[in-house]
Amino acid sequence: MSATEEQKIQTAAEPVEEKIEAVVAKEEQEPVSSSTTDAKKEEVTEGAKETEASFGDKIKKEVADVKKEVSKEVDAVEKKVDAAEKKVEEAAKKVDADKKANKLFAPFKKVSTKIRSFLQ
Repeated sequence: MSATEEQKIQTAAEPVEEKIEAVVAKEEQEPVSSSTTDAKKEEVTEGAKETEASFGDKIKKEVADVKKEVSKEVDAVEKKVDAAEKKVEEAAKKVDADKKANKLFAPFKKVSTKIRSFLQ
């Protein structure tokens, strides 16, 4: 788990911890019956569940957003790779054409070289 993920978890847990601390502080200050304590425990538990569900939804949304961003970046890179591959193919075709031309004109070059040497 990365540091940012841990920080997000801790940030999401802070409101729950504050609620628990507030309830505990209040309970310590005033004597309460067990029915009130049970009600408070249930209230804190519900708050924790709501926060947990909310945090889970936030995480899911953030993961979906990151996936979208990564997908866009991957698409952009794939386009660049495709363009580069086309350029390489075109260059290879030019090289092949040059090699074929050199093979075709090689006999003429030899003849022209012989003619030049003969004329000199």
